Amino acid sequence: MNRKEKETITLLSFSHFFCHVAILTYPAILILIKNKFHSNYETLGAVAGIYLFLFGAGSLPIGFIADKINKKHILRLYLSGMALFSFAAAVSGNFYIFAASIVFMGLIGSIYHPVGLSMMSFIGSDKLRAFAIHGIAGTLGVALSAGFAGMLGYFYGYEFPYAVLGVIFLLLLILSYLFNVDIEGKRPDENKEGGNVPALEAAHGFMKECFHLNLVLIFIAEFRNGFVFQGCFSFLPAYLG
Repeated sequence: MNRKEKETITLLSFSHFFCHVAILTYPAILILIKNKFHSNYETLGAVAGIYLFLFGAGSLPIGFIADKINKKHILRLYLSGMALFSFAAAVSGNFYIFAASIVFMGLIGSIYHPVGLSMMSFIGSDKLRAFAIHGIAGTLGVALSAGFAGMLGYFYGYEFPYAVLGVIFLLLLILSYLFNVDIEGKRPDENKEGGNVPALEAAHGFMKECFHLNLVLIFIAEFRNGFVFQGCFSFLPAYLG
């Protein structure tokens, strides 16, 4: 790997790690949030459902946009947005501002995976190792998020994990300017004469492939898996506590 690729993998791996930490901080400190704002589990569950839905559904349009705009700029939008709304959640004085900040974190967080994975695909050397490092970083983010948010929230209050996340995303944003992450390339269809597909035709092809029966069954299975996982992750600590 050359220096550019190493810097790209480093930035994307940390961005992937803290993407999952940020998204899973809310359920990890749900009890603290409930006690702070004197809310109920129905309201907190509705907020969780909205931001998690946006975290998943937002990736679809971002995938189309990322093909038209330099991915480096979209990555910086993700980092700056996550920093902004993490700080907003940390300093929010009432539940409505806090809930809005969490919802926007879910929406902004949806940027990462289509953009980050696309940038990873342009790694030219030792691609398998690069994807392994990137994937492990995301898995560790899922595994360590509860400990990170739970311990900081328990000792310093619900707002402290979000303040720390805001600082981290701000540092990653600065790194995106210090590192050489301008790693772009041409897709295989762009190297062929007449390979650019009109937008309408591309959208029709996407819809045709997206709603293929096998894919629909996979989507249903993944939806149910996410429903159970996020439901347990969000509310099981409340019952165990």
